[in-house]
Amino acid sequence: MSPIEEKNFARELLKLWPLGVVKSVNEALGGAVNQVFRVDSGLGVFYLRVYKTAEKNRVLREHKLLEFLASKNLPAVQTLPSIYGQSIVEKDGKFGALYFSAQGTQVSKKQLTLGQAQGAGEMLARLHFALKDLPDVGYRTYGLNWD
Repeated sequence: MSPIEEKNFARELLKLWPLGVVKSVNEALGGAVNQVFRVDSGLGVFYLRVYKTAEKNRVLREHKLLEFLASKNLPAVQTLPSIYGQSIVEKDGKFGALYFSAQGTQVSKKQLTLGQAQGAGEMLARLHFALKDLPDVGYRTYGLNWD
């Protein structure tokens, strides 16, 4: 698809959420795997993720993981349910999800402070601690054992 076709596809996909007036849709560059669009709407700013995978189970696994982390009071970004009440929609064989905007700001490596790095390490420890109780949602698990 051309960039214009991709943006038009994103606009069509957005009709599946109760957003009110969609003011703008712009591709957010820097996504490692999926295509992401920043959406400014009557309800606020959201991020539409158009998944590259055609495997619905992979997308569902990600959403179950995010729900689990939120249930553990970790700051996991959540999805806005579609007009069908689901976190995932499908159109023309592609899956999409609309995420609330995450709080905070991105910091470049050059701007990272010792306190921020320490906070990130503490959050990573909390994440690992919470994930030990993750129900089997299809991810590979690795045991860590040492003396």
